Amino acid sequence: MNAPAGSTEDMDIDGDQEPSGVRKEDSLLADIKHAADEAASAAPSRAPTPLEKAAAVAFGAAAAKGTSIAAKESLETRRLTLRVLDLQMQKITLKLKHFDELEDIMDAERVQLDRDRAALENEREQLKRESEALRLEREHLKKAKESRVDFQLSWLPQVGPLSQRSSFGVSIDARK
Repeated sequence: MNAPAGSTEDMDIDGDQEPSGVRKEDSLLADIKHAADEAASAAPSRAPTPLEKAAAVAFGAAAAKGTSIAAKESLETRRLTLRVLDLQMQKITLKLKHFDELEDIMDAERVQLDRDRAALENEREQLKRESEALRLEREHLKKAKESRVDFQLSWLPQVGPLSQRSSFGVSIDARK
């Protein structure tokens, strides 16, 4: 994988950026050869046998291959971790967007409820006014009816029993 300079693939585990042109495998292989040379120089002065040389080269190659595989796995792990984090961030972003949409919906419903509440309050006040108007009209009609009865009674002749027929053909009972 070729990545631009400064990407996460050019960084070592500590997050330090490697100098361009130097690969981890080469530096690790050089460290292994250096350690093998030091071990050989610290050993007795006898010359290594071809079998020992072959074993040292095999161990060095195996160590270099293991180090190379470990470095690749580390990079792959880092890449996958970054991918997981990116997907989690996308998921959180979608949830936040969804919550924002729900908040907008709730705000619109709150505004509509306020309008409905105001309309209901206006309707209630209108019903109170109409009820009061009806009550006043009823009282007015009652007073008018009473005054009409009083008016009719005042024109009747004042003779005879309390209950009698008027000249209009209506029975009048003064006890009411």
